[in-house]
Amino acid sequence: MAVLKEDYFVKKLIYLSTFAFALMACSSTDSNSTDGNTNGSEFSCSVTKNANSVVMSHKYKDFEEVRTVTLNSKGESPYYTQKKVLPTVADAQKECQKEKDDDYYKDIECYGNTVIVGEPAEDDELEYYDDYYRRRCARYEEQYKNGTLAEEYDKAFGR
Repeated sequence: MAVLKEDYFVKKLIYLSTFAFALMACSSTDSNSTDGNTNGSEFSCSVTKNANSVVMSHKYKDFEEVRTVTLNSKGESPYYTQKKVLPTVADAQKECQKEKDDDYYKDIECYGNTVIVGEPAEDDELEYYDDYYRRRCARYEEQYKNGTLAEEYDKAFGR
């Protein structure tokens, strides 16, 4: 099974995304996206699965993250990408440098307040990622409800 890198800072970002995910109901579909942002709040999240990809997208305040696993046209060679839109350019520069220093991901692209990392995925079963992202969303929702997501956001971005 694939183990996605979650070091200290990335964990904080994940907590943020979890918090964002919690405001709306964590949802997943097989073929289309559902947006749980029913009240125009600062939080939203969705999980979408189709024949060739699984996408988890979430937002909390001024942080956004999209995680995608995509298969090629033959249904093979899964590739993982993670796009993070951070609150400020300075936050993104720190995250970009950290990703480069960690040397974990094969591809790293940074511009403005956005950091995108990618690598071949370790597991070729989209069901694994669909389940993984659903569980992550449930965890984020719980953290949002108990207030720890807001705490992690404040710690990560010095708010």
